[in-house]
Amino acid sequence: MFDYKYKRGEVLSGKAPLGYSIVDKHLVPNKDAEKVIKIFEHYAATSSLSDTVQFMEQELGIVMYSANLKNTILKQKKYIGVFRDNEHFCKPLISHELFDSVQRQLAMNIHSNRKYEYIFTGLIRCADCDHAINGFPQRGGKRKDGSYRIFPAYRCRIAYPYKRCPNRKLFYEAPLERYLVEHLHELLEIEISKYEQKNAKVIDYESKRAAIEKKIERLKDLYINEIITMDELKVSKAKYQEELSQLPAEAAAIEKRDLSALRNMLKMDLPSIYFTLDPQERRRLWRSCIPVGFFTYPISQAADITAFKATTVPVGEDQEPMIEQTREIVRRFNHIYGDTLVEPEILLPDNAACLRLPGTDGKAKMSKSLGNCIYLSDTADEVEKKVKSMYTDPTHLKVSDPGKLEGNTVFTYLDAFCKPEHFGRYLPDYPNLDELKAHYTRGGLGDMKVKKFLAAIMQEELTPIRERRKEFEKDIPAIYDMLRKGCETARATATATLDEVRKAMKINYFDDVELIAEQAKRFGQE
Repeated sequence: MFDYKYKRGEVLSGKAPLGYSIVDKHLVPNKDAEKVIKIFEHYAATSSLSDTVQFMEQELGIVMYSANLKNTILKQKKYIGVFRDNEHFCKPLISHELFDSVQRQLAMNIHSNRKYEYIFTGLIRCADCDHAINGFPQRGGKRKDGSYRIFPAYRCRIAYPYKRCPNRKLFYEAPLERYLVEHLHELLEIEISKYEQKNAKVIDYESKRAAIEKKIERLKDLYINEIITMDELKVSKAKYQEELSQLPAEAAAIEKRDLSALRNMLKMDLPSIYFTLDPQERRRLWRSCIPVGFFTYPISQAADITAFKATTVPVGEDQEPMIEQTREIVRRFNHIYGDTLVEPEILLPDNAACLRLPGTDGKAKMSKSLGNCIYLSDTADEVEKKVKSMYTDPTHLKVSDPGKLEGNTVFTYLDAFCKPEHFGRYLPDYPNLDELKAHYTRGGLGDMKVKKFLAAIMQEELTPIRERRKEFEKDIPAIYDMLRKGCETARATATATLDEVRKAMKINYFDDVELIAEQAKRFGQE
């Protein structure tokens, strides 16, 4: 459809690759072009993705995962001026010789050295950053024959080599496994207790709902038998429906779980049974405790993105692996069936503090269940109360004590929301945030003064949103109308994309005129 534009070298959508800027719909080299050349040359010299990743971070100030480096830079044909069928799409940054050399090295490095089934890979997460803990072979002592003993171990996947997490701890699989098995009965009892509580909520919800619905049905009988009037029916029915709406919505969303299998496990000699299993069977056992949604969610997210051919997805840092999964799905689909889906780019905040805001209690992220969130719907008093309760430096007991900025939630939020003009309005004693931080770290500045400053900033940020929300609340039917129209538009767009997917896969049986004609001819001859 847009081939003529591609032939003219026009960029239709998306983000420009590193080293280019979009000027008048064309890719033009920018100041980062030299960095791209250095990246290609470094990989050509080392043949190592991890080494190149470290080089980029340390020498060029670019933080990137190995997969992103490989797919978005090293395999990017635009760097030799090629895109689709246009050999002169843009000005090349590197030579064809260098690009081809890198592709050969990438092809040679496609191998798997995984000789061990890491039992807990993807099942445990880092306590500091909440990223996955991955397995890797850890070399141990040297044997008499000169070989080394290899032990399966685990570490945070972004602590090394990316150095984006302070957690450098290494966990060996054997002691971790022994600990879990020894405490398996205890862990199962905790798990059963959690689900029993959830099941109790569901049972209570279902019981109350059934009772109210029975009352509503009883009202109909009373009206039919002329015991109550229509007006009385409407009043009573409205009352019962109000009671239904007040039932806890979260209970309705909880899936009731059959606990019989877990209870049977408690009766077994689990340690004796467990160590007779091979690594694959042990892994399946631990994975059985993880909800299927944990594994299918990335696929569902990819469907949401690709259905609307999104070119750019604004997310937090924790969603980066999800977006990369989506990109991989798109690349694989387009490779097999032709260009159909759009490969999205991730849009991360420029402000590092906004990549992932912690909860008000200093935990890794906000969570409704933990009650550590600031909501857009919060009143001014609620916002002020939450800011005043924010986690700071626990060692900063007196105003005169030196304070720490690391892990201090108040200063994390100031990094995210504070602007230079805020000081003139709310804290004229300081010219900028750096001076405020300097005073806090050397001592003499109380937490409450800083919190009041942050509260004023948050109120300024949230007040327009809060007022806009109140305006919308005045006309609830209009909101539902907006949602209905949005759903209709979304449904139409998703349907069109699905039609394109079926056509690309050649499974659009009802629209395939040639197939129908061929089948008609075939069976007409019989």
